[in-house]
Amino acid sequence: MPQSSNWPEIYKFEDYFEPAAVNILAADSITAYVQRNATDIATPSVGVQLTVGENVEHYGLRVSDGQNFCDRWNAKLAFAITTQRGKNNSSHSDLRAKIRYRMQDLTVWNTTRLPYHQVVRIIESGTSPQIVDDKDRDISEVTFSLVINIRADAWPAAAF
Repeated sequence: MPQSSNWPEIYKFEDYFEPAAVNILAADSITAYVQRNATDIATPSVGVQLTVGENVEHYGLRVSDGQNFCDRWNAKLAFAITTQRGKNNSSHSDLRAKIRYRMQDLTVWNTTRLPYHQVVRIIESGTSPQIVDDKDRDISEVTFSLVINIRADAWPAAAF
């Protein structure tokens, strides 16, 4: 597994986990996007957003210098499914099901998609359905609770 060339890179959790989730869904022919990068979105689609929470006070041993370092965080991964009522809303429940199914498989979070990080645990934490009347859109947010980790061999060799 690769070693990062700089310290800030390994802390860019969103820049790695969100595109990895988009890529995982694309493998199932699901149109997904990173929410903060999207402009004009067609339906059906899935917006992906990672929210990083507190450090869980887990210490890993850095391969680069043998020191202990905080390496694990709680996170929330949200999938906002959007369909157009009367046009493609029949795909709504299928999208929820495919996301639930795919996220159960930890092997999809591999080193190709996450070279410096790993998913330690992913558990569905709920679904929030909504209706946006002015645009005739149905939206469901399927949320997962994660524990994410920096791989021990990803730490840069040099200090800041």
